[in-house]
Amino acid sequence: MFNIFKLNDEDTRIKYYLMVLGLILLLAIPHFSSNWHAVFAVLFVGLGAYYKHWVGGLLTAVWMIFSLEVWTSLATVNALALVTQGLVFGRLFEYQASLKDDLKEKSNSLRKEKEMLNKILKTTIDGFFMLDKEGNFIKANQAYQNMIGYAEEELLNFNINDISLIMDKEEHDKHIKKIIAINGGNKFESLHQAKDGETINLETSVNYVDDIKEGVFIVFARDISARKEKERKLKASEAKFKSYIEHAPYAIAVFNSAGEYIEVNPMACQLGGFSEEEILGEKFGTVGSVLDSKKAQEYFVKLKEEGAVRGEFVFRKSLETKLDVEINAVKINSDRYIGFADDISHRKEIEREIRAERDKLKKYFEITQAIVIRLDENKKIREINQNGCEILECTREEALGSNWFKKFVKKDDRPKSERVFRKGFEEKEIINGENTVVTTTGEEKNILWHNNILTNEAGEVVESLSLGVDITEIKSLREELEHSKLQMQFFANLSHELKTPLNLIFSAHQMLEMEQEKLPTETENKLKKYSNIISQNSNRLLRLVNNLLDINKFQANAFNLNLGNHNLVQIVRNIAFSITDHIEGKGREFEFESKIDEKVIACDPFNLERVLLNLLSNAIKFTEKGDKIKIEIIDLENTMRIKVRDSGIGIPKNKQELIFQRFGQVDKSLTRNTEGSGIGLSIVKLIIQAHGGEIKVESEYGVGSEFIIDLPVTKLEQETEDNSYLEYNSQQLIDRINMEFSDIYN
Repeated sequence: MFNIFKLNDEDTRIKYYLMVLGLILLLAIPHFSSNWHAVFAVLFVGLGAYYKHWVGGLLTAVWMIFSLEVWTSLATVNALALVTQGLVFGRLFEYQASLKDDLKEKSNSLRKEKEMLNKILKTTIDGFFMLDKEGNFIKANQAYQNMIGYAEEELLNFNINDISLIMDKEEHDKHIKKIIAINGGNKFESLHQAKDGETINLETSVNYVDDIKEGVFIVFARDISARKEKERKLKASEAKFKSYIEHAPYAIAVFNSAGEYIEVNPMACQLGGFSEEEILGEKFGTVGSVLDSKKAQEYFVKLKEEGAVRGEFVFRKSLETKLDVEINAVKINSDRYIGFADDISHRKEIEREIRAERDKLKKYFEITQAIVIRLDENKKIREINQNGCEILECTREEALGSNWFKKFVKKDDRPKSERVFRKGFEEKEIINGENTVVTTTGEEKNILWHNNILTNEAGEVVESLSLGVDITEIKSLREELEHSKLQMQFFANLSHELKTPLNLIFSAHQMLEMEQEKLPTETENKLKKYSNIISQNSNRLLRLVNNLLDINKFQANAFNLNLGNHNLVQIVRNIAFSITDHIEGKGREFEFESKIDEKVIACDPFNLERVLLNLLSNAIKFTEKGDKIKIEIIDLENTMRIKVRDSGIGIPKNKQELIFQRFGQVDKSLTRNTEGSGIGLSIVKLIIQAHGGEIKVESEYGVGSEFIIDLPVTKLEQETEDNSYLEYNSQQLIDRINMEFSDIYN
């Protein structure tokens, strides 16, 4: 039951030895006196209680009482006293035993912690040392020894002031007192001088412990020399960077992750027109009047996502000034972004001008009537304009990439055209010329070329640029012009040739009229009829000759007006009154109307008479008896309007433009009812245009026609003295009327 020798715990074995001894004495108690009984009872109770067997001690006391059969009151009291005493001592010994166990347990725990702490201090990379109140070293771990270069045995002979470079002794003492006073940790940086003379930056944490002997300082130190060097370099870099930002020639701003300005340089303030205080704290896109705030917000979101962005914005610096700004921004870290802004207004203005010029050139390139082609060194088409495609009757896709000479140049013209092309590339010689191209439908066209060359930065010819004008029609027109010139020359010569015999006819006619008066009346009347025929047809022929001469003058820009300041109303009235009898004699009604009596303008009265007589002659020719002819003058302030209206047959709509062209006639048949060369109205139009005016016709076929003349109201500042019109008598006007009306037969 009690295998004592198998019990390893020494205290446990002692307990059981005593229990065996107690049992032996218990059996021997009856043989002893009562005093010994009490002694043994107390002993057993105490031993049992001490070893946490006070219950056994209590049972022993009860056994002793019953074994002695002492039932007296005194014995009972003594027994109860023994029992109470056993209980009290049992509790006390039990508490003492528990304290002993706790102390032993804590002692073991402290021992383990000490061992662990020693291991930590040996293996930690942080330095550790202990100082007494005077600052003398009393312990140092291996890490600190490695930092400082001294062995622990050497350090034990040093005071902290021997290796600390920050404080002198007086400052050190104050610092020590401060640490002791606050009775807590104190963290600071210090400089220690190593054995080799190198200065080491240490971050130290000091605690004062005063419950060990006289108190010690426990110090943990970490070598921060590398960090301090980095900080020093970083500060130098920051200072350099800050100086760069402050003196940068362009605007620089730093933002946080919320897009708020946290730093700006002077150029940024100058660019935006705001002070630093007005900018800082504001968000990008709100200050500086960015015109497109939505674009600014999208820009910043993209910056946060991609880390680097570039954008262009328009800033309103003031109500009148707008700036084009280019911003390049990069991400520094999660809460820092830096942006570089440059005023590109001048560049953008140049770009706009270049773009405008390019657009103009592009429009010209597309709308020009010329062919524009760009060829590379292999003679292939690299670019062609729309008009070129239309002239060649092909699409742009069909032309691009094809050999120009093989596809479009006429076979006979290829050798010469290719020589011109090679000279441009090989000798940079520019030769303009003409050749014939063949369209995709086989049509031949004559093209006049203006060539140029395009070079690269090295001056090498890389492409040719040619502008070609389709002169097919021009050549045809040139031929027509030559023919027309010959025709006009023929008419001019013919007119001069006709005038000579006409002058002789007029002279002979005048002599004949003079001789007629000497003949008998019957004979005179008979000859007068033939004389009138000669006079009328001579005037008609003279009118034709004069018109042909004037047409040639207009063609050669040699027709000159004899301008003067004249009363237009008087000129028109004189003509109206002079032809009234003539018109009414033809069975037509005639009316002249003017609400003003005088309007002086710069004009040529002789040529205006010619215009009006021509219009009135046409009015007579294209009306019947009973029709009405009217001349009306209207003052339109800056313009004088003359209307010649008739109620004749009118002019069809499709013929109204034709009548003002040379030799243009409504009815060109040989059976027409009226005579005329078809050049009268063309001269009328040229004369009116020479006055700076306009003439137009409004007509309805079968109803009548109205010719409207508008003349500008102008005056000559310095009028030459020309009284020829004032000396112009009625007979001369009648002669002009007879000539203009010569193609009207009875």
